[in-house]
Amino acid sequence: DIDTFISYEPAVYKPFVLNDLLIEFSERQSPDHQQKPRFRTGLSKIDHLAKITGGKFCLIGGRPSDGKTALAIQLALNFAKSSPVGIFSLETDAETLTDRFVTHSIGIDYEHIVDQRLTDADWVTFADRVPEVARRNLMVFDESRLNADEIAAIATAYGFKAIFIDYGQLIETDSEKNATRADLLRKVSWTLKRFALASDTLVVLLLQLKEPKTYTIKTDMGTITKRKPPTMDDFGESSQFAKDADIALMLYRPDRDE
Repeated sequence: DIDTFISYEPAVYKPFVLNDLLIEFSERQSPDHQQKPRFRTGLSKIDHLAKITGGKFCLIGGRPSDGKTALAIQLALNFAKSSPVGIFSLETDAETLTDRFVTHSIGIDYEHIVDQRLTDADWVTFADRVPEVARRNLMVFDESRLNADEIAAIATAYGFKAIFIDYGQLIETDSEKNATRADLLRKVSWTLKRFALASDTLVVLLLQLKEPKTYTIKTDMGTITKRKPPTMDDFGESSQFAKDADIALMLYRPDRDE
């Protein structure tokens, strides 16, 4: 009733006054104002198009084997040069991730690693690059059963400035009566979005996209079926993540003849 609303203490819900916001804006735009630090991906096109800072909620979407984890590792290693970074791997164990770290940051052929046949040249490269790579401030958690609140709590405890979660559909959710899968993922999305904003942490979430839509074309060799590039609709039941995200990157592996 109306008495309930009247009883609220104004001091509890303090608004931003427009005049104060405009003064703050002018200060931010002054030439001597220090800009909010950006995370540099090392990929010039992405850095130009997307101004990635703390407090952002970002997605990397892709279909299986399209390179989501590889891209996340590359970004995490780059960010960890200047900021503490945490990777929450809900699918891949730390050993496998380490193998990929070595490939991406040190430059040793992944097939050599998987087959355990490093060459003398590989070992020389490893010894030469390890000291620099090992200084990067990066931690990996390969726990398979973490919910969004637990991820946020761990990130806070370790003081991470950026976290990567691989991948979103594997985050633990509490069962709720009559709640659909989309409802549960909606709560996960909001928890991560709110954590990013409140803590000024960059949250990067990897997501599996739906099976690709296809189309057919006729050629001299017969009818060929091709995959369509992904769209925002391909997030499917995870569409709430896309609605909440500040930045969404979608990976696409074109057909070989494209």
